[in-house]
Amino acid sequence: VESFASNNVIIINDLYSENHLNNLYNSCDVYISLHRSEGFGLTILESIFRNIPVIATAYSGNMDFCDGIEPLLVNYTMTQVNQESIYYNTIVEENFLWAEPDLDDALNKMNWVYHNYNTSVELVKQCKEKILNKWSQENCLKNIEVILQELKTKTKSEITNIINS
Repeated sequence: VESFASNNVIIINDLYSENHLNNLYNSCDVYISLHRSEGFGLTILESIFRNIPVIATAYSGNMDFCDGIEPLLVNYTMTQVNQESIYYNTIVEENFLWAEPDLDDALNKMNWVYHNYNTSVELVKQCKEKILNKWSQENCLKNIEVILQELKTKTKSEITNIINS
C-alpha cells in the first residue's frame, strides 16, 4: 500500500522519525488498530498514554492493558490464515488462526467515539491510570515475589514442566 490521502483520511506506509511520529500522534483525534494479531500493541499503548481514544481489535497483546475501554474494543472472529497472506509460508502449523476484525462493529465504534468523544477520552484516561497502577514498579515486584514463593514449593521437574508449557 502506498501512502494515500483522501479528505481527512491518511494511510501511511512509510518509516517516520521519532519527531515526525510524535507530530503525527499529536494530530490524531482517534487511533484505530484493526489488527489480526498485534503482538504487544505498543502503538495502542502510546496512544492511550497520549489520551487519544483507541479503537482496536479486542484480541492479542493489547488485551493485557485495555481494561476499561470495552466500548472501544472491536469484536472479531477467529479465521484461518489464508494462502494469499504473506505469513502463510512462514507458519509451521497448518491450521494457524488469527482474529478477523468485525468491520461493522468497528464502524459502530467509530460512530460511538464521534458522538461521545469526551466520554471516550475519559475512558482512555481511566485506562491509563489502571495501567500505571497495575504495572507500577511496586506492583511488578510484588508479583515477582509471589511467583518466586510459588516456585519454592515446586520440584525441579515441576518447574521444568511449567517453563515448557
